[in-house]
Amino acid sequence: MRHKLLVLTAALGALVATACAADGAKPASTEAKPKRACFHTDQVRNFSADGEDKVYVRTGAKDVFELQMLGRCSNVDWAHGVGLRARGGSFVCEGIDLDLIVPQQGMGPEVCPVRAMRKLTEEEIKALKDKP
Repeated sequence: MRHKLLVLTAALGALVATACAADGAKPASTEAKPKRACFHTDQVRNFSADGEDKVYVRTGAKDVFELQMLGRCSNVDWAHGVGLRARGGSFVCEGIDLDLIVPQQGMGPEVCPVRAMRKLTEEEIKALKDKP
């Protein structure tokens, strides 16, 4: 019984190895992971809203990040300034780590959770109509 199990395991291993070699798949550990784009919240110099669900923030001299809100952020396109609140420190690499704080007249600030963020390419930055 033990011999049959050993033969079956060896045959299954050979089958898996053959399948990987046939389709050219590489083990996950050897594939290059894309570099994460991150910024410190205190590096933000300016912002620009694109409707109620997307905000662009300029960090440093040349980098612009697109922040996609989890839902509507009703007054962001009228705001003269916004705040950023990062969870777990001021270094942000994922949208889920960040909230956009928008001041409101007569009420407390609106907290808008960010669901996704990405760094824009140079071409995308040039194409923005209202550069942050």
